[in-house]
Amino acid sequence: MTILIVFAAMTAALVVMGFKLGEDANPADVELAALEWVGIGASQVPRRDGDNWEVDVVRPDGSMVQVSLGEE
Repeated sequence: MTILIVFAAMTAALVVMGFKLGEDANPADVELAALEWVGIGASQVPRRDGDNWEVDVVRPDGSMVQVSLGEE
């Protein structure tokens, strides 16, 4: 339960903080940006969600952070 709460809080924080990407951003750019936000971890395949990109990053302890990046 605690891991879920931490995951939700981190996801919300990353979405609110936002990240600027240009219109020409590609999956490799998005993956690097997500890893920069999270720090250490293994990223999953970036995916589009409307105008935003989303990337799940799995940390060494097994927890996962969902990073949402947009053009804002």
